[in-house]
This record gives sequence, structure tokens and C-alpha cells, in this order.
Amino acid sequence: MFKRLILFPFSFLFYSITVLRNFLFDQNILVSRKFLMPIICVGNLKVGGTGKTPHVEFLTRLLSSDFDTAILSRGYGRNTKGYLEVTESSAVDAVGDEPSQYKKKFGKLVNVFVCEDRCKGIDSIRVNHKNTDVIILDDAFQHRKVKAGLNILLTEYNKPFFADYIMPGGWLRESRYGAKRADIVIVTKCPETIYKNSQTNFQKKIQQYADNKPVFYTHYAYSDIKPVYPTLERVPVASDPVLSLTGIANAKSFIEYLKSKFDRVVSLNLKDHYQYKTDDEIMVINELKLLNSNKAIILTTEKDAVKIQDLGILKNYPIYYIPIEVVFLDKEDEFRSLVRNFVTKND
Repeated sequence: MFKRLILFPFSFLFYSITVLRNFLFDQNILVSRKFLMPIICVGNLKVGGTGKTPHVEFLTRLLSSDFDTAILSRGYGRNTKGYLEVTESSAVDAVGDEPSQYKKKFGKLVNVFVCEDRCKGIDSIRVNHKNTDVIILDDAFQHRKVKAGLNILLTEYNKPFFADYIMPGGWLRESRYGAKRADIVIVTKCPETIYKNSQTNFQKKIQQYADNKPVFYTHYAYSDIKPVYPTLERVPVASDPVLSLTGIANAKSFIEYLKSKFDRVVSLNLKDHYQYKTDDEIMVINELKLLNSNKAIILTTEKDAVKIQDLGILKNYPIYYIPIEVVFLDKEDEFRSLVRNFVTKND
């Protein structure tokens, strides 16, 4: 609380800037472009860590079997500029970790692009890929130059936007009232079971800001452990000491899962979107040696695995990753119908 009070003047300044910006867009003084094709925006109000990547993947699986689907990201952290199409051989540092993960996971099922100017990106997709039926915008809730037809807002169960504050006193990029632009709200990283009265209370707090929009609840399902490099054959067991290696915004749920499956877990947490370097291999190996066991393994996230494999480090060490998928606690069919009906009506 004391820290928030100290930072209040800076939070108020940031709040004023974002409120003015949103007002200018709401009054059409700053222009939002609407496109004659289905555009789905997936985003949040806070800085990082709400689960955008697995939810974009869920939408991709939902749509790509029946619609020519494209994903457009700005490609956070890439060392290039402008519009680029992502291929399975694209270097991660050229396109960003999330776009690279999407393309390597889905291959020909989805076209993936990066462009910091989303309007320019959409225009380029429409020119170069005329058969595209729907575009999913990854992390574009604040990119108001595009007027998406369907805005999906994500918020974490343990850190919901209605209990957070504007940066730097909190983690919000804009006021809680930005939620009014959402068409759908998804509460992410939930426990596998939430009592109905808890859902009702949560929903009431969300809908104070989101104008009675539908609210859904999801949690993560962890898949089988996979080797980062295919030469690894040994399957890890619960007694193996584990070094958790992450470069994501919020590693808490990942680490908690590992602790539920393995007897001993220590963690090496790097900053979000961490760009691994060749020299990092030494740092990781030294941490692994501290476990003092010839059976110690490294477990990382899928997003980190993409970057590590691309760089070619840790090839001679037991390094694995765990894919995750989104699972709806209930009303999954309702969510699927909302999304598919939107695409069908606007295609």
C-alpha cells in the first residue's frame, strides 16, 4: 500500500494519458479502422502473463479446420521491423518467440505474420493471402487503430483486473473501464474447480466494468513431457531432481505444477520474453550442477524451448518442455458457438 501511495502521481499521469487516448478514439478524433473480414483480438488490460498464447492456440485449433486462419502479432522482442511472414525455419530472434511457436506447432494449418503496425499487417495479409477467412490478433487490445469485430479480454483468476491498479502502482496498462470494449471475458489460470457462488461473485465484479458481457473460466492442462532435442530418450520420473528454467512473465503456475509431479524442484526464473544467448548455457549448467545428481533434468516451457532449440544450446544435457492447452471449466460449447458464429456471419 505504501509503495502504491508513493507511485500514485506517476500512476495518475499514466491513467490520464490512457484515458485521453481512449476518449479520442471513442469520439472518432483518432480513427479506428474496421475491416470487411472477421478480426478477432485477444488481449488483456495488464502487462503480460494472462495466458494469451495458449488461448490463441485454442482459437487456432477451433477455426483452422474450417476457415483459412491467420495469426498476426507484433513479434515482441524481434530484431527486425515491418511486415514479415513467419515460416517454420524463421529465426526466433527475427520474428519473436510466440509467432515462431505458433508456426512450428501448427505448420500449414495456419499462416503467421508479424507487423508492429496492425493495420498495415492486415492490409498486407489481404493482398498476399487473398483466401484468408479470419485473422487472430495476438495481444492487440490496446492497439485501437484496428476495430476488431470480436474482442476477447483475458484476466487472471489470482490477479483479476478489477483488483489491480494502473502502472507503475499496479500492472494495468489502462483503466479497469477499458474492459467495456470486450465482447467476451475469459478468466484464466483458474483452479480446476470453482464453486458456482464464487463464479457468480467473480462475474459480478467483472461485469461492473465489462457491461454484462459473457464471462468464461479456463485452466491449464499440462501435456506429456517432451524432449527439446529428439535425441533424448529417457523419460523423466518423479524422483529426478528438476531445474525449472523459465523466461515468461509469470512462472508461478508452471513451478507449482512441477512441484506436484517431482520430489525436488529448484527454479531459475529469467525475465519475460528472455532472449537466450550462447553464453547462457554455462549459467544453466552451473545451476543444474547445484542439484548434485547425475539424474538431474531441466524442464522448461514450450515458449522457452522454441528459443533454446533455435539457438542450439544445451544439446548435451537432459532438457525437456511441457506443452499446455486451455481447458474450459464449463460452457465451452457456448464459447465455441460465439466465435464460430461471429466468423461465419462476417466472412
